[in-house]
Amino acid sequence: MHLFQAVMDCHRRLIAAAEALRDQLGGTEPTPALVRLRFEMAIAVRENLIATQQLWSRIEQGISDIGTLVPGYDRLKAAESELHVRYAHHIATWPVAAIHADFRRFAVTKRRFLDDLCRHARLLEADFLRPACRLVEANARRGAGQA
Repeated sequence: MHLFQAVMDCHRRLIAAAEALRDQLGGTEPTPALVRLRFEMAIAVRENLIATQQLWSRIEQGISDIGTLVPGYDRLKAAESELHVRYAHHIATWPVAAIHADFRRFAVTKRRFLDDLCRHARLLEADFLRPACRLVEANARRGAGQA
């Protein structure tokens, strides 16, 4: 249960970082706040990647049967992986010099990515993490009742 909660906490920090960054994309050029928020976003993405990879790994190793009990596990895991690939591509495509050269296009691309990221994080929490937590709690209660 602790790992599911850790992933939810990471997702919440990721959403907060993404929304704060998205709010700074309305101008015509990068600001110091945008640079700081972009760095905070990178930290949130890294923490989220570590937490979700630990979760997927535990499920894949058979430590938990949650992957088979919660519908959509494979789809959500694939979407998570695809977002990390998109993020890595986005970072490689938009170094600081490119951002300064075409801020408007950067802002449109970044906003689209951040919207997708937030939507996915909320979906993963609603469709997988919360149901998984309920299953773990129910299993723990049954186990405690049998003791």
